Amino acid sequence: MTITRQHAHGLPYDSYSLHALRALPSLDDVRLWAGLGRPAGTNYGASRNPRGAPIRLAVQHIAVAAEMRDPNRPDTSAESVTAWGLNPTNRGASWPDCTDRDSWVPYLPAHLVRTWTQGKANRYGLDWNTIAWGQEQGIWDPNWNAKPDWFVKAHLRMSAAAWALVVATWNIPLKLILNQAELYRLATAHPTAPIGFSEHWVIDPEMRNDAGRWPLGGNRTTFPWDLQFQYIQEELAIRTGSIPGTPDLPAAPSADVKAIQEHLNFLGAHLDVDGYWGPLTLAVAHDYADVYGYPGDVTNHRALLTHLESTMQNVLTLLQETKGLAEAIYADQTQHLHNRVVGTLRKSKWPGAGNATFEDMFGATWMRAGKVDPVMLGDAVKAALAEIPGGASVDADAVAEATVNKIAARLQED
Repeated sequence: MTITRQHAHGLPYDSYSLHALRALPSLDDVRLWAGLGRPAGTNYGASRNPRGAPIRLAVQHIAVAAEMRDPNRPDTSAESVTAWGLNPTNRGASWPDCTDRDSWVPYLPAHLVRTWTQGKANRYGLDWNTIAWGQEQGIWDPNWNAKPDWFVKAHLRMSAAAWALVVATWNIPLKLILNQAELYRLATAHPTAPIGFSEHWVIDPEMRNDAGRWPLGGNRTTFPWDLQFQYIQEELAIRTGSIPGTPDLPAAPSADVKAIQEHLNFLGAHLDVDGYWGPLTLAVAHDYADVYGYPGDVTNHRALLTHLESTMQNVLTLLQETKGLAEAIYADQTQHLHNRVVGTLRKSKWPGAGNATFEDMFGATWMRAGKVDPVMLGDAVKAALAEIPGGASVDADAVAEATVNKIAARLQED
């Protein structure tokens, strides 16, 4: 449970870990709103109008920040966004809070001051800046379909933990509205009633495409709202103590687990090679341990992978030896069939010569005849084998007949 005090442009801000955020009783218990260190009027209104009006709408934004996808390094995009906002030259910087895949930074208390959820402009007589809470995420572009699964889930988990504070405070329903006309209808029908969730582009479609506007248009989004709402429900349950355990941030896929899954699949399993150690991978690993004599703990991934690699080497060696034996047997069978074909050819009917046999046409010295030599005969037998279904298992007479036809055709060409 960590709250880290940091500084940017001479001003302090706090970065919360997931568990520190969950331990925060309410938004009123935030000890530092970093943006208040800047003078009122530069990037936020000094007070809300009317002061204390309820937050009715939750709006998801992205901050167009560099995405930090290296699982071996902490994500500092929320901190970078905050530092940008604290730069005195960025007069348009205004948002309540920002999350990334492992931290939350509170910036401006939108329930106490007027942040710019939609910029400075009001539309249709509605002041979204007064009734909405606009959460930023440290994300570069709005195409969520192109982001790694673990990365998306980590971002959503941190975002959900922050949204849970807002939802719990103002009873924001977990309902998504992506139709602008419907959003305005709900906002005006009941002037104080909670509305739900939306995205920045719905409020400001001419200027924005975040958090996940579908690139082909229409009221569609790539933002994974179903999963986000699931996570918010879990975070609300964690806050009330009604959920067993506390889901942590999802880990990045493991290279060792991917290799284990690939090896197990080679041995006959049908696992998704995703790098995640789930119940199916665990069950197959136990089966492997029983069959191949792995004595250790299958959850020790490095030790299991070492044993699997040794098993794979043994299997590959065995396969190579089997392949060599099979080739030797096939070569012997082919030679045997070749000899049978030669013998059968001597008695085969020559095409277009009545009852004359191959031997009748060429006499006892046919193998030494100028036009029919052993190489030519061998080539003809191979060609016949290739064209007859069943390959080396077919009847020698059928091969002989096909071979005679090919030799006859070759002689006619010559």
